Amino acid sequence: MEIELNPGLIGEVLLGDEIRDACGAIANVAAGLAQAQVPKRTGALAGSIHGHTEIGGMKNDRWIGVVSMGGDAYYAASVEYGAGNHPGSTGRHHNPPAHVFDRVLEELDGL
Repeated sequence: MEIELNPGLIGEVLLGDEIRDACGAIANVAAGLAQAQVPKRTGALAGSIHGHTEIGGMKNDRWIGVVSMGGDAYYAASVEYGAGNHPGSTGRHHNPPAHVFDRVLEELDGL
């Protein structure tokens, strides 16, 4: 038995409330996992992590969940990717990469 898919119906589903709500729920879970895992000096970086939904995808034709880490951009990047461990580093500090978002994606793998 062959099923023919209606592209208009698929587009309607991808832009529907149910997909938006599911993407938002997953983005919020991911943000909570990231907040729990990010190193905390002051808590500001963890507080800057937020999940939300927006229209995206390769053709901007569907809801997607987005998790962002704000705050001081240099500090956020140095936490995620590391600092002081690259060619040309002054060697005054060394932060190993935290890979917070990689771990969050691994934890979300079952969803």
